[in-house]
Amino acid sequence: MLQFKKLLYIGRLDKDVGFDICVELCLLLKDKYKIKFEIIGDGELKPLIPKTAKFFGSVTNPDIYVSRNDVIYTTGFLTFLEAAIAKKLIIASYADPVRRDYVLMHPISKYMVTGSKASEIKAKLESLSLNDVNLMTKNAYNWAKLQTWEKLAKQHEEIWFGGKHR
Repeated sequence: MLQFKKLLYIGRLDKDVGFDICVELCLLLKDKYKIKFEIIGDGELKPLIPKTAKFFGSVTNPDIYVSRNDVIYTTGFLTFLEAAIAKKLIIASYADPVRRDYVLMHPISKYMVTGSKASEIKAKLESLSLNDVNLMTKNAYNWAKLQTWEKLAKQHEEIWFGGKHR
């Protein structure tokens, strides 16, 4: 049984960041679980937005939207951090090997629900208990609250340059 009712997508509405996978996931979940779907961002896949979703376009203060949703679907490094600080369950997808590494090499990837297909993510979500969700969000939050800009820069260097300074 799903442990949430409101899902927010944050990011570009493009295939390379998995917006199409997010839309497919929401369509798979909406009838059975009555999931409410909100979207902030813009991009070429804007025509894929379901009629039942609330679309806000690009916004200047995403925190308002994050706070009123249960789950954040994103593939952005900094948005992972923002969602973790807000104690939200994070979903991230990947459609190619580079994005897969980007998502799975993130320090809190083990506390996120990840996958390359909507059906895979759906199955993972359905297998989570409330205790699992609470533990994932707690661990992601505990990691996030220890972060500084200096640590973040070092993590980016490790991911993109193998730990070597440019």
